[in-house]
Amino acid sequence: MFKLQDQSARIGLALLGLAFCAHASAYDEGTVANGGSISGFVYFDGAPPARTPLTTDATCPHAVLSEDVVVTKPAAKDAGKEMNRLANAVVTISDIKKGKAFETTAPTLDQKGCVFIPRVVVVPAGGKLILLNSDSILHNIHTTSDLNKETNMAIAPAGKASAKFEEPEIVKVRCDIHAWMRAWIYVAESPYSVATGGDGAFKMDKVPAGTYTVTVWQEKLGEKKAQVTVKADKDEAIEFIFK
Repeated sequence: MFKLQDQSARIGLALLGLAFCAHASAYDEGTVANGGSISGFVYFDGAPPARTPLTTDATCPHAVLSEDVVVTKPAAKDAGKEMNRLANAVVTISDIKKGKAFETTAPTLDQKGCVFIPRVVVVPAGGKLILLNSDSILHNIHTTSDLNKETNMAIAPAGKASAKFEEPEIVKVRCDIHAWMRAWIYVAESPYSVATGGDGAFKMDKVPAGTYTVTVWQEKLGEKKAQVTVKADKDEAIEFIFK
C-alpha cells in the first residue's frame, strides 16, 4: 500500500488549469483486457474544520452550512482507520492516454435545499451535464472558467437544462440569485477521474497495466500527487492525507 502525507498541497487552481491545457493529445477509448484497479481513501489528519452557517434569505430559511471542506468520521466497521475522511475530492490518473470507454449516462448537477448537489461533479470533456432545479424557487447556473464557454442560465422550479464542456479543466459554478451557492465541475480528459463521497473512498477500475501519476484535488486544500504501478488483474491501494 502506498501512503502519501508529507507532500505540500501548494499547487493552486490556476496551475492545475495550465496542466490541463497542456495535454498532448486526445484520450483514446477502447477495450481493456486484464486491467487492474486503483482504490483507496482520502483522509484529513487533524481536527475537522467547523462548517459555518451561510447567509440565506427568506426564500431559503433553513440552515445552510459551508461545504468547502467536508470531513466525516470513519465508520465503526473501519477498524484501524481512525483518521477522518475527506469528501468532494477528485482523484484522477493524470497521465493516461488510452484505456476504457467513458460512461454513457450523463452526470447530473442539482439545486436542492438551496445548495448544489453534488458539490463536485465529474464530467467527460465533450460530454453533457444535466442541470436540475429540485427546489420550488428560481435558481441560476453561472459558470466561470478559462478554457470553456461561460454558461449563465436561469432554471425554473422543477426545471431541467443541459450544458457541454469541451476542454478539460476545473469550472467554478455559482447561483447569482443565492450568493452562497457554489459548486465545481471537473471536466475530465479520461474516464479515470472520480470524486470521493462522504466516506472519502475512491476506486478506478479497468486500468491498463503500467505506471501512472495519480492526482487528488480538493477545492480549498489543494493538490497531491503519487506514482502508482498497476498490474494486470490486481488492485493497487493508495491513501492521500491532507492536513
